[in-house]
Amino acid sequence: MLLGTWNLENLFLPGRPSGPKDKAAYETKLASLAAVITELDPTLLGVQEVGDVAALRDLLGMVGGDWHTAVSEHPDGREIRVGFISRVPLAGAGRHHGAPAEACIRDRCRWTTRAGRPGRRAGGSWRWRRTPTPGRCGWPYAI
Repeated sequence: MLLGTWNLENLFLPGRPSGPKDKAAYETKLASLAAVITELDPTLLGVQEVGDVAALRDLLGMVGGDWHTAVSEHPDGREIRVGFISRVPLAGAGRHHGAPAEACIRDRCRWTTRAGRPGRRAGGSWRWRRTPTPGRCGWPYAI
C-alpha cells in the first residue's frame, strides 16, 4: 500500500485567476499530473491546492480506474482546498472546521522574506512562531 501527499499547484479549470490560461495549458497540466499518479499508483493520496473539484474529476478521469474522493468544503481565501483521492472507499471521512488553537498551523507560522521581514514576496520561507494566537484558528485541519 502506497500512501502519499502532493501539492497539485492551483488545480483550477482554465480561465480562473490562478488557473491555466487556456484549454491547451490545462490539458498539458492534467497529462503531467496524471502521468505521475499513474506511475506511482498510490492507494491513498492527500492532495493540496484543489481549486475546482471538476478539475480534480478531470484529472482522475485521465488517470483512469475507480477513485474515491473527499475534498474540504472550506476553501481558503484563494478558493483552494485540501482533500484525498483513494483507490479504496474512504470510510468515515468526516469534515471538521475550527480546529483548536494548538492544532492550527495558520497561527503558528508566517511568511518571511529572505531579508527576514514578514511579507508575501517570492524567495521567502515559513517561520514557526513559538505559540499560536488563541481563538484565531478557522482553517480546517482534517476533512
